[in-house]
Amino acid sequence: MIRQVAILAVAAFCLAASDPVHVKAPNNELALRLTYDLVWRTQRTGKLSKEVQDNVDPNFSIPDYLPTWPDKEALADFWARYQYGMLPPGAIFSIYHADQLEEAVSIFKVMHTAANPWLFFQFSVWAFKNVNREYWTYALNMAIMYRDDFKSMAMPSPHTIFPNYFFNTDVLHQLHTFRMDYQYEAIEGGENVHEVVVPGNYTNWYITGSMNPESNLTYYLEDPDLNNFYAYLHVESPFWMSSTMYNQLSHEFRGSVYFWVHHMLINRYRMERLSHRIPMMETVDWKQPIAMGYYPQMTYSNGLHFPRRDEWTKVPMFKHHHVQHLEKYESRVMEVAESGIVVERDGNLKHLNDAEGLNIFGNIVEGNNDSWNSFYYGSVDHLSRHILGFCLEPENKYQILPSALEHASTSMRDPGFYRIYDKIDDYYRTFMKRLGPYTKNELASPGITVTEASVSKLVTYFEYTNVFVTGVNRTADNKWVSFYVRQRRLNHHPFDINIKVHTDEATKASIRIFLGPKYDQYGRNMTDTSKYFYQVDYWVTDLKSGDNEIIRKSTEFTLSVVDHKNDEHFYKTVNKVVHGVDPVPKNPITTGFPNRLILPRGLPEGMKFQIFVDVRKFDETKAKTLKSRFFTKGITIDKPFGFPLDRPMKEYTFGLPNMHLFDAVIYYYADESKLNLTA
Repeated sequence: MIRQVAILAVAAFCLAASDPVHVKAPNNELALRLTYDLVWRTQRTGKLSKEVQDNVDPNFSIPDYLPTWPDKEALADFWARYQYGMLPPGAIFSIYHADQLEEAVSIFKVMHTAANPWLFFQFSVWAFKNVNREYWTYALNMAIMYRDDFKSMAMPSPHTIFPNYFFNTDVLHQLHTFRMDYQYEAIEGGENVHEVVVPGNYTNWYITGSMNPESNLTYYLEDPDLNNFYAYLHVESPFWMSSTMYNQLSHEFRGSVYFWVHHMLINRYRMERLSHRIPMMETVDWKQPIAMGYYPQMTYSNGLHFPRRDEWTKVPMFKHHHVQHLEKYESRVMEVAESGIVVERDGNLKHLNDAEGLNIFGNIVEGNNDSWNSFYYGSVDHLSRHILGFCLEPENKYQILPSALEHASTSMRDPGFYRIYDKIDDYYRTFMKRLGPYTKNELASPGITVTEASVSKLVTYFEYTNVFVTGVNRTADNKWVSFYVRQRRLNHHPFDINIKVHTDEATKASIRIFLGPKYDQYGRNMTDTSKYFYQVDYWVTDLKSGDNEIIRKSTEFTLSVVDHKNDEHFYKTVNKVVHGVDPVPKNPITTGFPNRLILPRGLPEGMKFQIFVDVRKFDETKAKTLKSRFFTKGITIDKPFGFPLDRPMKEYTFGLPNMHLFDAVIYYYADESKLNLTA
């Protein structure tokens, strides 16, 4: 409280104390190019290029802008925090630590409200020199996302900015050793290319975890593209931001998308476990030993190791007060799921209906800035991460040691992530179960009949892939040196889904495709399988009257992204962009759920799954569009997310004319190579 009062006092003084500043006319076109330099070069090297330094305004002074900044309160608040003392260089930052988050957001607000790209650039360079680098990186990427003049700019994959969040320490040690063998400076140019490739083993190569079969899934848990996707998902929809704050988040979708995305992620993970005959996940009981351990083998940039969690370990005593709060929140959240009644901030009770109610409920569970009553319901999501990560309790904001669960970039590497969201998925399914199954009339689509559906052969395999991490220009001979991490990653052969549809009349139709299990880990028939399906595709198309044959290629799926990014190409073009030779590259689809992971691994002898196809008339009067830079190519829906499997599904309803359920066998092509490059 004393600190907050001090900050407010300094901010008030700042607003009143300065005279307007007079500067030269800004060069916004150049600022766009120089910002591209900051995004693609400075984030990677931790240094300012000569081009950036040559264009820094030597007279730029924050106090001079206090009276004229478009959001005076934002600049005054930041300046007060900065003068009081912010997180120093080299300290660890996590968005799940409130004090740190407030400081990082204060930097973002200044960047976001800069009057033009030139002022944005000048403040960004000043901030780079004066604030914690992780603060700066987070604020910069957030601002690029939310400013209209930057939001179409191509952005680097997170693993190239903070590789220590995506690769194990032994991999980074090899990279560092090789880089020390080269004399270089951080400039681009030179046509001669030399490649340095280091083996990128997964965690289980050293600590095998032979007693824990889940260690065999590290190729999935630690996949860089999967973790890139989840990292930027949090940039697109930060929990601290109100959906009305910058008119960017969809107020009517936010909570629903939160449930839908994590429902698909948890079910996709269940299918990967099933491919290894691993039983269903155990439920976490905070008062009992935690069965699932985690040994991250990652190191922070300041040399500290990520916290570990041993198998069958009880929650530490110093976290028991958090457990007490969490159990209260979990009980209240489940009460909402079962009753449909939520307690508002003013104490009034409100009944939640289906569509709007699910959205409200999702906001409550995440505990985001749109939660109706965050004081009463807290954040089951955030507090679960803090407890299960087994991190030490910090004495102050400067000395935190967050677990992998407390970074969006690393949380999916910890199997505990899926235990947390297994519980959250249970809240979701309980809420939908209370609403009851859809009626036959709600599920049917008169005039549409799926006469046949099939899929080409499904084959998965592992392939060696060189993942670009960084590149430098060696000064001795002007030779470009690219550094790669070589990993063995899951992929699948391209496949087609063939759907034959008969319609009574020409119509616009929506098509949904889901994949789910046929048998359990013991090869037994499963009951109530619909809750374990995950959606792989959705699109709207025109159907002619009569017979239609639709061939949908796996590369066309809208809910995943085919590998297309070329970080190395963007890095090499920085100089040309800065000097105006090339335009600022635009790439609105930066990342997404990897299309190569859309299929579970399966088994060498073949593993039977099920594909569910739903075709129905598209109701344009109810159409709503979800625009997402990272998750999809943009989709327009007329039904809730996950429909029709978002509610309990009776088996007989799969036989409705506009639906088709059929078996699909996934063959895993297993070669004789080991999963890792070294033993």
